[in-house]
Amino acid sequence: MDIVTKVKPSSRSLVYDFRRRLVEEYVSKKSYRKVAGMYGVNVKTVIKWVKRYQEDGLEGLKDLSRRPHRSWRKVTRDLEQEILVWRDRTGFGAMRMRMELGFDLTSTTIHKILRRNGKVKPRRKLWRKKRDLRTIKHRLRPFDKLQVDIKYLDDIAEFYPDYFKYKLPRYEITIRDVRSGAVWLAYSHERSVWATTMAMDIFSKHLKKHGITLSQVEIQTDNGPEFSGARIHHHRGFRHYLKEVLRMKHTFIPPRCANANADVETFHRLVEQEFYTKERFGPMKVFLGKAFTYQLYFNLVRKNSYKGWKSPADILTDYGIIPRVLILPPILLQPNSKLDINQKSTNLNPTSLYHHVCVYPAFRVKEV
Repeated sequence: MDIVTKVKPSSRSLVYDFRRRLVEEYVSKKSYRKVAGMYGVNVKTVIKWVKRYQEDGLEGLKDLSRRPHRSWRKVTRDLEQEILVWRDRTGFGAMRMRMELGFDLTSTTIHKILRRNGKVKPRRKLWRKKRDLRTIKHRLRPFDKLQVDIKYLDDIAEFYPDYFKYKLPRYEITIRDVRSGAVWLAYSHERSVWATTMAMDIFSKHLKKHGITLSQVEIQTDNGPEFSGARIHHHRGFRHYLKEVLRMKHTFIPPRCANANADVETFHRLVEQEFYTKERFGPMKVFLGKAFTYQLYFNLVRKNSYKGWKSPADILTDYGIIPRVLILPPILLQPNSKLDINQKSTNLNPTSLYHHVCVYPAFRVKEV
């Protein structure tokens, strides 16, 4: 017989094989002491495994469960049902149920009971939340919801020299359609209710001219003072003007929840990355011309990966909407423009609004 190396087994399969060889050696030698000496174990160990083999066969050589035969602190069925009833009634978590309802169990035990009975829902992963949100947005039609926000331009390092030299606008007022991703731009030297209201007044006339029903359009903004977000009673200002004069719906996003305006915030990142940091600008007319060129590219040409690699123009065409509504040159709001944001008449005639018509670059935009 081969000499047996005295090595203590480490894995479960090796342990089982070791015990089996002990038993086989005993069946051959008929001596507990000899087998113990050969394998370097105690005589009692050999006796134990031989006896287990004689009683249960090869199954007896496997490890027995170390689970106790009786659990002295097992939760009764009645107590488990009471926990489930209170869970349905209050929606409390395990820790709160223990602290407020006085269950004489650890929070871990309560959580196990809730999980075993399907009362614990797994937390949605971030990617799943985004996928679900995209599904909800896909159900919208173009112009059902528009997000409006202001972008600061004077904090862009590459843009600042031209901004300072040519006295370019400090703020970009961005309007973005959630379903199609289309954008319209307005520029202002001030961040105010007047600027945002004037921009929406001109933009609403553009929508109405192209057959869009304003009462079906919902405008979503953050709670900034330029959108009258600091007011509790909105009897005047931006919100009042939208609802009472333009007859458009308006909603605020929850405070400190910028991701609720994710579509327009995404455009702010893209326009800074692809436009303001890459271009060099001249006087106001050159600046507005380049801005209009980028806006046309974004609305008519640029494919959006999150919208099935379609441009805003493609999406509008799918819904039977003529993409000509996407062509609105950037609006420059001059400080001397007048607009009574408290009036209820829709017959507005701003006196000094510079609605720039692009002459740069030197090519004619084809009819869409």
